[in-house]
Amino acid sequence: MLRPITVTGLNENIAWLQSLANGGLDRAVENGLTDWADPVLEQCIAETPFDTGSLRSTERVDLEERRENGHVAIAFEAGGEPGTGPWKTINSPGKSGQLARDYVDYAADVHDDIGKYSHPIHQGLVGTYDCEGKDDFIVGPIYRNEGTLGAAISKRVQEAIS
Repeated sequence: MLRPITVTGLNENIAWLQSLANGGLDRAVENGLTDWADPVLEQCIAETPFDTGSLRSTERVDLEERRENGHVAIAFEAGGEPGTGPWKTINSPGKSGQLARDYVDYAADVHDDIGKYSHPIHQGLVGTYDCEGKDDFIVGPIYRNEGTLGAAISKRVQEAIS
């Protein structure tokens, strides 16, 4: 004789699995990327050559919403209109004696060849000064922290499935 089996919580488990399938895992990965990227961005900003603060104020992280093939990407960016990132520029003459620019079109040049802009020691309108930065101010912190990216994503995925 067969005995009846009672399953409890089946509806809740089905709903949980559907939530994972309907973007729950994607959001977990996105949150993990953001958890990892925010402190890396702070390091990028701290290593960026500084005069008026315009370049630092354009640094930001953008989550690129590309869903084909399940890929999620994150982009570290610099350049454009000052004030687009979390670091705010000060509207006063920099160490060079120059005012902040309205548009930063030199981010890649400074990043790739700091010597082109006479950094880190810069000759400005008010004399020689140290801009307290370095080249590769974006890729340097990314490379130094890439080993922790998997753990940040795993933590958020674990939270989503537990």
